[in-house]
Amino acid sequence: MPRLLCLFLLAAAALGGDRAYDFREKTLPNGLRVLTLEDFSAPTIAVQLWYHVGSKDERPDRQGFAHMFEHMMFRGTERVGPKEFDVLTTRAGGSNNAFTSFDNTTYVNELPANQLDLILWLEVERMLFLQVDAMGFHTERQVVEEERRESNLNPPYGTVPEQVLERVFTKHPYRWMPIGRIPHLRAATLEELESFWSTFYVPNNAVLVVAGAVKHEQAQKAAERWFGWVPKCPEPPRVTEREPELLYRTLEDGLVTAMVSDGQGGVVVGLSPHVPSGQIAVHDSALGLCPKKAALAAHGIEPTHPGLLAGRSLVQLDGAEHKTHRQVLRERLSPVSV
Repeated sequence: MPRLLCLFLLAAAALGGDRAYDFREKTLPNGLRVLTLEDFSAPTIAVQLWYHVGSKDERPDRQGFAHMFEHMMFRGTERVGPKEFDVLTTRAGGSNNAFTSFDNTTYVNELPANQLDLILWLEVERMLFLQVDAMGFHTERQVVEEERRESNLNPPYGTVPEQVLERVFTKHPYRWMPIGRIPHLRAATLEELESFWSTFYVPNNAVLVVAGAVKHEQAQKAAERWFGWVPKCPEPPRVTEREPELLYRTLEDGLVTAMVSDGQGGVVVGLSPHVPSGQIAVHDSALGLCPKKAALAAHGIEPTHPGLLAGRSLVQLDGAEHKTHRQVLRERLSPVSV
C-alpha cells in the first residue's frame, strides 16, 4: 500500500487541482523536491527517490546508460560496501528495488517507520559518492546483458516493441527501449559512465517521496538533515528534439507508415528513417572534474563530511535482524477461523 500511495502522490503532484490525498510538497534550497504523505494504517514507510533521467537522456550510440545505473547504484560507496545496501535494508526489516523508464529512474524502499534516517543516509551516500569502477561496471554489465537476452533477444517476437518504437518515433529518443543495447554498453568507458552519473544524479534533478507512518514535519526535517547540506549542481541538459507533425498514419504490409510535415511546407511519406548520427543531448565524457564533483569540491564536501558520518551510527552492529513489515502486520492481525 505505501508503494501505491507513492505513485498516486507523484501523479497528483504532477496533475495538480483537487487531490485525493493530503500530501505536502517542499523544495530544498538545492532543488530537491520532497513529497510527504501520512498513512498510519501500518507502522511502515515507503521511501522513493525519483531521478529525472531515463533512456531518452542517452546518446543514440550509448543506449542503456540509464538502465546500467539502476544496477550500478547498488554497488556501494567508500563507506558502504558493494552489497551492503541490500544487507542493511534487509537487516533493518525492509526491502528495496529500482526500475528504469524512458523518463525516470526510480529507487524504491519499504521499511519499518523507525528506519527513515537509515534509508535517507544510504540514498544520499550513493547520490554523492557512488563507486563507479571497472569491477562494478563489468559485473553489472553482465547482468544487464543477460536481462537483454532473456527479455528481448531470445524470446520469439521479443524485439517487436523496439521495432515499433523505431517506426513510431523518427527523431525523439523515445525511439529506443530503456533496456539498452549490448554493443553500446561494451563500447562505453568508465569516464562516460561517470559523466552520465555526475550529470543527472544530483539533488536538483530528483524527487524524494516519503509515504507512511511518519508526520509531514518529521519527514521534511529528516530530508533537510540528510540532503539539505548537499550543494545544488549544474542543471542537467534536457531533450529538445521534437517529432515532426504527424498528419496521417496507416498500416501497410504490417509496418507503420506516416505522413509528416518536413518543416518546409512539404510532406514526407514512408517508414521512419534510421537513427540520425547526431546526438540528442550533449553528455561529453569527463575530460576534467565532473560537474557534480566540481560542485562538491567548491563547497569542501568529501566522503568524510559530518553529514554522512552520522549514518554509520544508524547501523546495527550486533548482527540482530529487525522484523520485516510483513511480520509486524502478521502479528497485529487477529487469527480468523474458517
